[in-house]
Amino acid sequence: MPAEPAASFAERCCATLAAAAAAGRPFDGVYVSTTTYLTQRTLVPNIPAFVRSLRAAAAGNGGSGSDGSRGSGAAGADGAASAEQALGGLPSPLIILDGYHGFAALPTDLAEVAGDCCYVAGMLKHAGGCKRLLPLLLLGRCRCAPGST
Repeated sequence: MPAEPAASFAERCCATLAAAAAAGRPFDGVYVSTTTYLTQRTLVPNIPAFVRSLRAAAAGNGGSGSDGSRGSGAAGADGAASAEQALGGLPSPLIILDGYHGFAALPTDLAEVAGDCCYVAGMLKHAGGCKRLLPLLLLGRCRCAPGST
């Protein structure tokens, strides 16, 4: 999905998810960069509201209000439950947010949605890290193990 216009990025993401769910072709996973590489512009300024909006859209609840709250109704509740079973109990779709070079550069509070998304962000040299260091937040229910350490 094109990053621009940035002001409507979140709404376009939710509309795409909702349309796929309504057509009976829900997404298993959603990978979203919160910052556009070309302009360094933030596309997702409010991560918790964005994640809640994605969840509502995927469940067929019509997206979200301006505050990121879920729409009314539970039209997709059964579909969401069966999708979670297919993903081994993980929320469906699996939402992965790419924070770009956000580690130690952008204030990011994921407390509200820590169980609803994975978050990965690179580290710039100002944080005192080395090259190829990449913090990753996984869902607590995720039984993932690194391929190599």
